[in-house]
Amino acid sequence: MTFICSISYVGAFAAAIVGMVIGFLWYSDLLFAKKWMELSKINPKQLEESNMAVSAGMGFAVTLTISFCLAAVYHYFGSLESAFMALEFIIFFVAVESASALIWEKIPLTLYFIQIGHKAVSWVAILLTYIAIVNLTA
Repeated sequence: MTFICSISYVGAFAAAIVGMVIGFLWYSDLLFAKKWMELSKINPKQLEESNMAVSAGMGFAVTLTISFCLAAVYHYFGSLESAFMALEFIIFFVAVESASALIWEKIPLTLYFIQIGHKAVSWVAILLTYIAIVNLTA
């Protein structure tokens, strides 16, 4: 359990911020907002009526948790190559498990790829950011 004590809180926090920025970009008008809203059957009025501050805060809590988990993976395996191998398995398992939404919820394949693509891109960026900060501050 010593690898958990090795986690850089500053690195995990900064990596979570990077993950949030990617999420804001991914689901913005620059990238996939319109298609995601269409496929998710969400209209702009629903978003306007929601409390974005609360949603963003909850999203940050989730992203920070993912950042700490990926930091633990990095410290547990002890190398960039091993951490990426573990990340590949994590993404694979999440992608396969999330495919149940294709079967049972009948979500469109494009929506599935938007959601899984966001997870894969943000998790890789979170891990790379964390590793960079840890190595710069070592």
